[in-house]
Amino acid sequence: MFKIFLAVFLFFLTLIPSVVSANEKIETATMFFNNDSSEAYHLDVDRNVLELARNDFSKEISLSIGRSLNYFSYIYRPEAASRFVSLNSLFYQDYFSADAKIKGSLQKFQSQFFESDSKALLKFLKLSFKNPQSIKILFLYGHGVGALGFKDIITSQIKEQILTWSEETGMKLDLLVLDSCFLGNIDFLYEMRNVSRFTLASPEAEFSSGQPFDMIDSLLEVDNKHSSLNREERVRKIAEEILNKFLASYSTVLKGRERRNVDSSSAIFSLIDNKNLSKVVLSLKKIRVFLDQFSQKERELFNKKIVKFQMENPDLIDFGGMLVVLSEMGLVDLSNEIIKTKKLFDLSSSDFTSISPHVSLKSPAENAILKIGVNDWSAQEIGTLEAALVGKRYQRFETYFLVSVDKSFRIYPFLPHILEFNAQWVDVKSHKALGTEIKVVRTSDLKIHRNKSSGPVLLFGFTESKRAYQKIYSGLGISHPFRPMPGFDYFDLEFQQTTNWLK
Repeated sequence: MFKIFLAVFLFFLTLIPSVVSANEKIETATMFFNNDSSEAYHLDVDRNVLELARNDFSKEISLSIGRSLNYFSYIYRPEAASRFVSLNSLFYQDYFSADAKIKGSLQKFQSQFFESDSKALLKFLKLSFKNPQSIKILFLYGHGVGALGFKDIITSQIKEQILTWSEETGMKLDLLVLDSCFLGNIDFLYEMRNVSRFTLASPEAEFSSGQPFDMIDSLLEVDNKHSSLNREERVRKIAEEILNKFLASYSTVLKGRERRNVDSSSAIFSLIDNKNLSKVVLSLKKIRVFLDQFSQKERELFNKKIVKFQMENPDLIDFGGMLVVLSEMGLVDLSNEIIKTKKLFDLSSSDFTSISPHVSLKSPAENAILKIGVNDWSAQEIGTLEAALVGKRYQRFETYFLVSVDKSFRIYPFLPHILEFNAQWVDVKSHKALGTEIKVVRTSDLKIHRNKSSGPVLLFGFTESKRAYQKIYSGLGISHPFRPMPGFDYFDLEFQQTTNWLK
């Protein structure tokens, strides 16, 4: 209850702007699509709207919110200081008293307005971005499905509305932030390459809590700090700030606010240089020709090796991982094209190894058995450790495992929420300690990689996951080349038309 009252206070405290003067240095707009009518989805969006309220928009930064609810859609702007709107009208549930008001302007539309109306997003952009000189950032939040973009929303409709807005106003998005699952894949990004200068996206499953939206007003500080840079360089600095804040919020070691939401997948986010996407598409067109010539045995080998590079959606794989697999297969005819493409992703860097260090222990005696636990022998996360013991002989107890070891023991123990690994060699019969206790403290579960190449991925980072503690990411995904098309609309994607990637 205290949090709700605090949120109310923050709404009234921070969303009391002066009339928009078109002098903002940064203009932001956040669109929450309704491609999931469930209560859980809309409560997640409610929390994100509350986070937006914690920003101070009385400075040289503006905000517009577009949202589709089950019964209506709206556009809200915290402007026009003499006007008030019902506070509850911004949310799925009624959190506040019926007479609670907030300053700003609110326009209501029919349900599914932004998903189905061919000019809805165009209208939203025109209301959101008014200063030709400002840095313009658009956040799109909703369920992403991969190559076809957002669930139940035609990609071409989003793309065409943004391009129409740009043509009619002479303005262009500096940064598109895709706050959704699986949209950091080249199939989709190539289609959207002309709508903004840069894109932030995740090739992996993303958490429903999404961006830490209360960081938006900090972007103005970043811009002011780098005011001597040109526009493009300033936008990159702002994008890096968003990327770092997003990943830090899911770090268990850094005690990020969203760390409780971290479960099976990594939080991964990539900064894409849209101008460089075409470089890899031409190479993929050539690679696809070779893939079509694969024998059944070669296909089976590829499918076996690519498993460790699959996303939570197995129809999507890591782009760099695919190149690594093709290299390992020793395909002479493909070698030159693969080498050239790998250079664009800076894949030779040691940064592509696991962020979770391994622990190697040698048995001190024939009668020794290994007792292991986590977080100072806590029972709370001991079950998590079991995922790292696949293939080993062990017994589970309330706060520890006993593991049979022949000569040596090797493990990657640091999964989400495990900050300390504990081990003790004990006598196999008496369980008395042999030697001193072993303790390994985790120092990082977050890796940031800045590419040194001129490829499409400028910067990416990821946190640890339960599912794959030795996963290698390259920052960009792609559809699995030997899986069927995800839908009829895939034929219309420029990526498919250029590469003939899926058959």
